[in-house]
Amino acid sequence: MSFNRTAAELNLARGSQQPVLLLPTDYPRHRRTYAYDTSEYALSESLTRRLGESKKEGNRDIALLAAVYFAWICRLSGEREMAAGIAAAAGDVPVFVDAAAARTFADLRDAVHRSLISPELPFDGVCETRFSVGFPLRAEREQLNWQLREREGGWTVIVEYDTSLFRNATIGRYVRYYVALLEAALADPSASFAGVDLLTEEDTAVYAALNATEAAYDRTATIHGMIERAAALYPDKTAVSSAEGKWTYRQLNELANRTARMLIDRGLRKGEFVTILMERSAELIVSLLGILKAGGVYVPVDPEHPDERNRYIVEDTGSAFVLTKGKYAAAAERLCAGIGSVKAIVDVEAGFPAYDGADNPDAKVGPDDLAYVI
Repeated sequence: MSFNRTAAELNLARGSQQPVLLLPTDYPRHRRTYAYDTSEYALSESLTRRLGESKKEGNRDIALLAAVYFAWICRLSGEREMAAGIAAAAGDVPVFVDAAAARTFADLRDAVHRSLISPELPFDGVCETRFSVGFPLRAEREQLNWQLREREGGWTVIVEYDTSLFRNATIGRYVRYYVALLEAALADPSASFAGVDLLTEEDTAVYAALNATEAAYDRTATIHGMIERAAALYPDKTAVSSAEGKWTYRQLNELANRTARMLIDRGLRKGEFVTILMERSAELIVSLLGILKAGGVYVPVDPEHPDERNRYIVEDTGSAFVLTKGKYAAAAERLCAGIGSVKAIVDVEAGFPAYDGADNPDAKVGPDDLAYVI
């Protein structure tokens, strides 16, 4: 089974685009300045010893170490098609690895080895990262370059990185992830690179803190009820902000109240489905709150999805109403043509000023009632 496709095959599969390095960055990519710094990290004595033992056994070669680097990229980015320039005596060799079917470090090692002995040329793209064992690297336009170098009986990881993308602390954390993968690969090349635990004690503590969300709360509360209480307590605080403007909690609640009264006036019954056909926007938030206040069940539908799929959703849910915006009115008419359950297609952009927004409607909605269907 082959885990390494040729450059031509990868180009064909991607429409001639080279694999993009999608590592998590600290800063946005569109603000890159291509200013570089270098950090060095000495490997532990035990890992250095293990590298020496592996070398004696004939297993420590650039292919395995580069395979660990590809495993590192895969684990951090989630990408399966990867490219890196591997430094060699005659210059960089572009190595393309498709890890979609790879399971172990050995799989990746074999893919790298095949590419190194039979490089796919010509290569007219730019690898966004390079890897080296023993050969010095100098960054040009890469995101980061990764070197392993043996010095005075010890091994060091040297990372040259774009400081407009990564913080030094992030690079240090990334090196610890690579080291965890390297230790696993040297211990057992047949091990799954996806099964190695990369989290450090610090990561585990942060993860635990972020997920320590257990707290007492009012179990009789509803989503729209929380907004109503916020509107009473903090009426002038900003609730929703978008490119088009912002609404306070009072404004948001009143707009949702008007939407709810419009639906109730048009005959929406508690538990009936209402499709929302619009992009993510402030109007979407008002629409879903208004539906909940009226006792309805909202069904979000993405206008960018195929008409056939969206029509199926409207028909399958038996939606009583479709809330949309003017630019999607024609699409809504197409979707709802011949669907008997739809009572009306409603453009929400006007805001329904004819209805009262000051008082909260009471549709007898409880926390156990259905809120939405996706």
